Amino acid sequence: MRRFLSYIKFLYMKMKMNQRHSSVTFEYPYVNKYIHPFSRLEIKNRFQECSGCSDCEKVCPTKAIAISGEIYSASMKKPKTTLGADIVRHIEKFSISYDKCIYCGICVEACPTKSLHFEKSFISPAKEVRGLTIDLKTENKAAIKGFLT
Repeated sequence: MRRFLSYIKFLYMKMKMNQRHSSVTFEYPYVNKYIHPFSRLEIKNRFQECSGCSDCEKVCPTKAIAISGEIYSASMKKPKTTLGADIVRHIEKFSISYDKCIYCGICVEACPTKSLHFEKSFISPAKEVRGLTIDLKTENKAAIKGFLT
């Protein structure tokens, strides 16, 4: 019984001490933390420069990238990117499955137009695995912005 009372007294003293001191840590959405220059957080695609060649999809070791769209035929006049490269296909869906992605950077290096790049931002948290597959073509920036504010 004496040991139990000393334990209760100890807990009471600790609780009083914790009330006097303010919190020393903050959670992610409220405070931006230092991000190392070489960190790889989120893959983005500049679609004005993307040719739709699907080289990134072919070299991905985990098959985390999926591209779908209509390939331009030889008789059609192919549009050009902002850098002047021919666009191979009209991209309808460009999705990255972040639950499969290992952030190796092979896809970024394989991109001939350098439209695929790493961005220093975090992907939105998801409650289910299927929420980690993001279609970059139709990604809703307002939802992410609303989550962070």
